[in-house]
Amino acid sequence: YHEDIHGRPFYPEAPAGRVLRRVLEDEGVAPCRITNLVRCRPPDNKLAPWPDAVAACSAWLDMEIRDAHPKVVVALGAMPASRWFGSLPAHEVATLARAVPADDDRALPPLIVVGAFHPAYIARGSDPGAEESLRASVRRAKDLVSEVRR
Repeated sequence: YHEDIHGRPFYPEAPAGRVLRRVLEDEGVAPCRITNLVRCRPPDNKLAPWPDAVAACSAWLDMEIRDAHPKVVVALGAMPASRWFGSLPAHEVATLARAVPADDDRALPPLIVVGAFHPAYIARGSDPGAEESLRASVRRAKDLVSEVRR
């Protein structure tokens, strides 16, 4: 809702944006590119059937990845992570990291994808361990960026 109104992913004054920015600041992550896989708010905020939404919006994400040439991508939540890891429950996605080879068909560079809980899930407060899990995923991504640069 807030992202659609303001045209920014993880709008800083929205609950999910506050969680994400707090975690990034606390973990010492320098400014980074933040984007969304699905580019518009679906009816009733439901992404069913979400594979269609992922397929419809993937070209925009591919373009951003080609332009940014990231070494590491953090997939926030099960839906974006499904693109890299297949369909898995969020608690499993939050523990995963995998190297993704270059994709010549989509002109994507090789990168490492780290799974993480979505900040909106954390903002709802129903899982007390989810924020620490997100922090661990951010630290893992930060460490992987350092390793790739060596």
